[in-house]
Amino acid sequence: MLRKIFITLAVMLLGMGVDALAQSPTAQMFVTARVYKAITVLNTRELTFGRLAVGTNGGTVTISNNGVRSFTNDIVLVTSTYNSAQISINGEGEMPITITMNDVINLSDGNSHELELDLTASELIGQIILLNEAGVLTVNVGGTVTIPPGSPVGTYTGTVNFSVVYF
Repeated sequence: MLRKIFITLAVMLLGMGVDALAQSPTAQMFVTARVYKAITVLNTRELTFGRLAVGTNGGTVTISNNGVRSFTNDIVLVTSTYNSAQISINGEGEMPITITMNDVINLSDGNSHELELDLTASELIGQIILLNEAGVLTVNVGGTVTIPPGSPVGTYTGTVNFSVVYF
């Protein structure tokens, strides 16, 4: 019995010696973290179609990205303030970004009546764009609102979702 205990202890000590002799390779790695300036997006001017009168046939009113107003069909443009929207983007200089924005939204008068608005932008939406050296980009947004025949009189409003991320 004593012999069994002695052999067991010898095997255990031998096993411990093997662990002590085993190699433990190591390596080091260099780690970096680059922090960029946060992107800010500021709406500096709203998209405004101004006042208009609609005849029985309806039509469209367009505000181009550079703020020119035009119409089709049975629409009369009334003298009033109108303009394209303007979005100011600030971030890290010369960094690639991607802009997302609704293509189409519905404007509502709050009484279940809607007008469809097709949006356009002065920059490519969904594509890679570079900020300038100062990290600034201005985007102008225009669109075409369709006014169907028999649309009720009123003020129609809506919201466009506009976001920017580094690519």
